[in-house]
Amino acid sequence: MKTKNVKLKTLLLWIIQTSLVVFFCTACGGGGAPAVTPPLIGTQPVNLSVYVGRTANFSVVASGTAPLSYQWKRDGIDIPGATTANYVLTNAQLLDNGSIWTVVVSNKAGSVTSAAATLKVSTPIPGISLFAGRLPGLDGQGAAASFSDPSGITVDLAGNIYVADFANHTIRKITPSGFVTTLAGTAANSGFADGQGSAASFSYPEGICVDVNGNLYVIDSGLNTIRKITPSGFVTTIRRREGVGEAADGSVSDARFHYSTGIAVDASGNLYLGDETTIRKISPSGYVSILAGTPDVTGSADGQGAAARFKEPRGIALDSNGNIYVADTGNRSIRKISPTGYVTTLAGNADIIGASDGIGASASFSHPIGIAVDVSGNVFVSDRGAIRKINNSGVVSTFAGTSDVFGSKDGLGAAASFSHLGPVALDASGNLYVSDSNNTIRKISTSGFVTTLAGTVKIDDDVDGEGGGSAVFGLRAFGD
Repeated sequence: MKTKNVKLKTLLLWIIQTSLVVFFCTACGGGGAPAVTPPLIGTQPVNLSVYVGRTANFSVVASGTAPLSYQWKRDGIDIPGATTANYVLTNAQLLDNGSIWTVVVSNKAGSVTSAAATLKVSTPIPGISLFAGRLPGLDGQGAAASFSDPSGITVDLAGNIYVADFANHTIRKITPSGFVTTLAGTAANSGFADGQGSAASFSYPEGICVDVNGNLYVIDSGLNTIRKITPSGFVTTIRRREGVGEAADGSVSDARFHYSTGIAVDASGNLYLGDETTIRKISPSGYVSILAGTPDVTGSADGQGAAARFKEPRGIALDSNGNIYVADTGNRSIRKISPTGYVTTLAGNADIIGASDGIGASASFSHPIGIAVDVSGNVFVSDRGAIRKINNSGVVSTFAGTSDVFGSKDGLGAAASFSHLGPVALDASGNLYVSDSNNTIRKISTSGFVTTLAGTVKIDDDVDGEGGGSAVFGLRAFGD
């Protein structure tokens, strides 16, 4: 009987120990295999447009339980060896035009197929898109370089100039001596891809600014995104939400924008953007807020924050005191926003279109786009064919060029001429740089003397070139 009791106690002890082991293993997560999350595509491949002989770079960003596998397809057929998140087609040809590209992302939980991306391949047309037999986007010294509708412009602390080369889909760098290189992107290769230098791609980059550390921030207008470029040329995306919609605040990944063109950055790393009827602020942590104006409500009223009204604010700049200056293009006026968000009109009148110099509202503007502020508080504005200057007393004068006289002449003050000016930027010495729609970058000294720093002047739009071709058609108009 005693032996039987001992065996019974031993059996009970074993059952208790086994139960405890099972309990603790279950509590610590060992009771079963971890959950497997199926793949989800966060960033879809985008349509690309390239010239014959150029590179097309397709990419996808996906999440889910690792490992993820990839299989790219062309027109529904698997591409052998195309099993990474990126696929690069080198030396694109006309037979590739219209091809459809997708990628299947898989893991143990399943698979998902991306949206389709279409590749457009075209041949540069002689006499239209070449500069004297040269493709736009060439690097080189001064006039040996070429641009295609240069837009945003900014200058770093070392005096290097950076240009958002809109129709070339690239970011260009110009040394103080005028030597041009391509920092990121590939000329005529429109798309969306992060990466180093030419491995990255853009779709109509427009606004650009540089912070104190030499990082560039770019409004990539074709995809309604904000890109960041390190001084070494590595491109990342800090905001991507394709399309437009009702403007809303929130994290940089969730906030919606209408259409932004101008961008500026302060010493603390806050970004400021003009967005249709508002001025938006993005903090270094990525929170987006509306500093002034109201979404979808146009007007020209001054006031605090949401009580103020804007109409197509384009250029944006900051002074050393944290004041923000806006080229309110649709209102033909220059606005000033205090650090607390109070908006006033510095110069111009929403009801008057013109080019008259004067004080405050007695001055008139035609189509102000670019804006920059020097260390003394003088404000410079690009207005069609002229550079206007607003001093600390609010007096507006014409610094260089003539508002309604167009051309490409260098010279002093009114003797110089421009062809529909775009954004402007200042260096530490007070020299002004401006993108000119004749595909050049112009430099204006502190005395008002204008020279052409880089680029080749395009032939007038209604003139055909001959031979290799020299006529170039512009893609955008800066004027009314």
